[in-house]
Parts: sequence; C-alpha cells; structure tokens
Amino acid sequence: MDRASGADLCFHNPVLFCKIRGKHLAEHCKAEYPSPVKYCLWILAGVAVIAADIPAVLGTAFALNILFRIPMWSGVLLAGLNTLLLHGMQRYGIRKLEGAIGMLVMVVGGCFFAVMIKASPSAKEMVTGMFVPKLNAKGATIDAIALLGALIMP
Repeated sequence: MDRASGADLCFHNPVLFCKIRGKHLAEHCKAEYPSPVKYCLWILAGVAVIAADIPAVLGTAFALNILFRIPMWSGVLLAGLNTLLLHGMQRYGIRKLEGAIGMLVMVVGGCFFAVMIKASPSAKEMVTGMFVPKLNAKGATIDAIALLGALIMP
C-alpha cells in the first residue's frame, strides 16, 4: 500500500461514515466529545485554516508589491478585502459568484495573450520548446523545480 492509497483510505472512511449517518464530521464531533475536546478541535481547525491561508495572502501581497509597488501591509489588506467581497457575493447566488470568478480568469487569460502579442515570440521556437524542453540559463533547473513545487504544493 503506497501513501496515496493510505490517504485515500483515511479520507474515504470518514466520508462514507458521514454519508451513511447524514451528518458532517463536525456535527458528529459535537455530539460525541465533551466540551474541552470540542473547543480544542475548534481551535485546531481554525489554526489549520489560518495556516493554509497565510501563503495565499502573502503571495497576493508580494505580487501587488512587485507589480504596482503597493506596500506589503496594503497588499495584505487588499487580499483580505478581496476575500470578503467574494464571500459577500454568495448572498446574490452561486451563479453570480461563478460569473465573477470567470471574469477574473478571463482577465488573466487576456493579460497572458497581451504579453504574448507584445513579446512576439517565434512560433517555431515555441513549438520546439513545447516538445523538446531544455533549460539553458544558469539556475533554470532550480527555478523549474521551485515552479513545480509551487504548482503541486497547494
């Protein structure tokens, strides 16, 4: 049994248990454990959420700092405001929220194509790079590994 199978087993059983019983895991914990344990679980869940969100907030702040020279503290506040705005859009329905996120994805795609047009790379070199990749620059291998880690980690 490899790690992926073990992780699948660890997630499959609680999901199956909750599906059969008709309650989610937090409701089962509330019914099963005494108050001190419930509060510890609540605090640990909150810490886990905060720990998972810190890289995204700091990444947004760094990006805003690099792109627009916005101070880091302002970037953190803007990232928080963005979260609150998207969360507030839920009251207007999931379709509106999906539309807003779709528009943001379209803006990112438009910026990508605008940069491609401005850079005007050679089509032959682009196709060659897609099928025969090579890393010529000094430190490019480390950058590629870091990029791969950044894509897989979240």
